[in-house]
Amino acid sequence: SLPCLVTGIVGQTQCAHVSYVDLRLGKRGRGKAQREEDRWCVPLSAVEHARQHAIGHEVSYWQTVGIDPCIVALALWGCTGDTETALIVIQLARDL
Repeated sequence: SLPCLVTGIVGQTQCAHVSYVDLRLGKRGRGKAQREEDRWCVPLSAVEHARQHAIGHEVSYWQTVGIDPCIVALALWGCTGDTETALIVIQLARDL
C-alpha cells in the first residue's frame, strides 16, 4: 500500500528485499537460495524492481538512485502499522 521508494508512484508496488551485506547496521545478508528477512525490504514499483534486478549489482542500483535502502527498510520496519509515518519516511528518503 506504500508508494514506490524511488519514483513515488502509488499502486502496484512490490516488496523488494535488500540482499547485500551492511554490517554497520548488523545486516549479514542472506545465504544461497534464501530470501532476506522481511525487515530488509522496501516498496518498489514493478518497473523499478525489475530494473534493480536487471542492473545485476544491487549496490550500484541503489547508488544510482541515491537512496540507502537499508536505513529506509529499518525505519519502515520500525513504523509497521503506522502508514502516516511510513509515508513521511519514504518522502524524506526521496528528498535527500
